Amino acid sequence: MDFIYATLGYLQSTFGEGLWVIVPFFAFIGIVAQMRLYAKAEQSAVSAIVPIWNVVTFMKVIGRPAWHAAYIILPTTAMLICLMVDYQNLIAYSQGTLAFSAVAISLPIFSLSAIVFTVFMIWAHIDLCNSFGRRTVFDYVLVVLLNVLYVLNLSLSYEINYEGPAYGTAKLDATGAFAS
Repeated sequence: MDFIYATLGYLQSTFGEGLWVIVPFFAFIGIVAQMRLYAKAEQSAVSAIVPIWNVVTFMKVIGRPAWHAAYIILPTTAMLICLMVDYQNLIAYSQGTLAFSAVAISLPIFSLSAIVFTVFMIWAHIDLCNSFGRRTVFDYVLVVLLNVLYVLNLSLSYEINYEGPAYGTAKLDATGAFAS
C-alpha cells in the first residue's frame, strides 16, 4: 500500500491537480476507442471494459491465439509484484545508497518483464494495423507512439474497415519481401 501512496504522491507533486483530469480523460478516450474498434471487428464492445476478457478479445481481433494474452498479463503482473514488494530497495538502489545484491532478484525480473511486454505490444499493435489494412511504416510508428489516438482514428474512421486477423498471414514473395 505504501507503494501506491508513494506513486500517487510523486505523480501529484509532478503534475499537480491536472493529473486528476488528464488521466481519466485519456482512460475514457482509450476505452471508448477500444469499444468502437471491437464493434468494428464484430467482437463484443463490452469486452473493452472487462480486464482479462479485453486482452483475449484483442488477441482475437489481431488473429493471435488466446493464450498469447499471457504475454501481456504475466509480465504486467510480474512488474507490479516487483514494484509492490521491493520498491523501497529499488529506489535506494537507483539513488546509489544500496548495493545491487539487495535488488539482484527483483531488478532483472522487472527488466525482463518490461522488455517482453514492450516487444510483444509493439508486435501486437503492428498486427492491429495490418488487420485494418494499414501496412506502412508510418502507420506502425504512429500506433506505437500515439497508441490511444491511433486506435481512436482506426475505430472512428469510415474509410478504414476491418480486413480480418493479420497474425500469421504475411507471405514472402519471390524477392524475399513481404507481400501484402
